[in-house]
Amino acid sequence: YKNAVKKFAPNFYKKFSLKKTYDTELIVDAPSDIFVDGKSIWPAKSAFEYSVIAKEKFEGHNYIYTYLSKKFYDLGTVLDAKMTMQYRYADIKVKKVKSEIKNLTHIRKFFVVGRKF
Repeated sequence: YKNAVKKFAPNFYKKFSLKKTYDTELIVDAPSDIFVDGKSIWPAKSAFEYSVIAKEKFEGHNYIYTYLSKKFYDLGTVLDAKMTMQYRYADIKVKKVKSEIKNLTHIRKFFVVGRKF
């Protein structure tokens, strides 16, 4: 598949496969977990998986990344981070915790045919 894309769409493949590194601030959204009666269905965890929102646009687009960490972060924590993006993945290295946004509410709206917002 990779070779076919390289052959028939070389400009797209070159841009898509390019490794890009930049510094940014990330906002911790919700942890990815399943709760039943207020408790996680997994009795023990060795790490936490978060959705993090880039504060600034990258190449003209807003991004939400998945971040796996052994450290617990509260909702709304602002992280100073170094991002390395390649293909559709991002490697996130947190430098430090900068601040916290109190009472963060993040509502995602996805366009669905036939639904009005």
